[in-house]
Amino acid sequence: AFLQASQEASWEIDAQQSREIKALVQTHVWSKLLDYLAYRERSVAECKRWMHNLPCHPQLITSCLEKAQEHNYLNDERFAELFTQSLVERKKSEREIRQKLYEKGIEIWLVDRVISDRINAATMKTMAEELILKKWNSLHMYPLQKRKEKVLQFIMRKGFTYDDVAEIIQTLIATEKGQNYE
Repeated sequence: AFLQASQEASWEIDAQQSREIKALVQTHVWSKLLDYLAYRERSVAECKRWMHNLPCHPQLITSCLEKAQEHNYLNDERFAELFTQSLVERKKSEREIRQKLYEKGIEIWLVDRVISDRINAATMKTMAEELILKKWNSLHMYPLQKRKEKVLQFIMRKGFTYDDVAEIIQTLIATEKGQNYE
């Protein structure tokens, strides 16, 4: 009889205990979000997707995300700029950068603005030249036509178009032919 009475009593909570439990849950979810944001810069959509895996009410998710934005812990513009800079440093094409920003949930207008601010034709050409030259030199054992095919396939997979790289490849081929005749 004692066991039954204590089990029944343990399930009953008053309004004060309910508020305390809610506060603890809010604190826990906020702490989880801060830990997630401490690892690296993130987009709002990325955090929202991650938080939906937590066992909490959608309203709590929204309030935590809003609080993070108010404290400037979460900022899509800052994220897009830093992420774009990181991708440029890793020699990613404009097309690939756009795609990755869309995947992170960045809005189209912001993607366009960040790319126009951070990426220009000269940067893309330099990037393509570096990638092509490195790949070209690694394929020295292949005949000229096969090298051209392999480099084109490689650079197209990286998100560059034929128009972006045709001149660079033609210059390499002309240089190669000139060296073979000397």
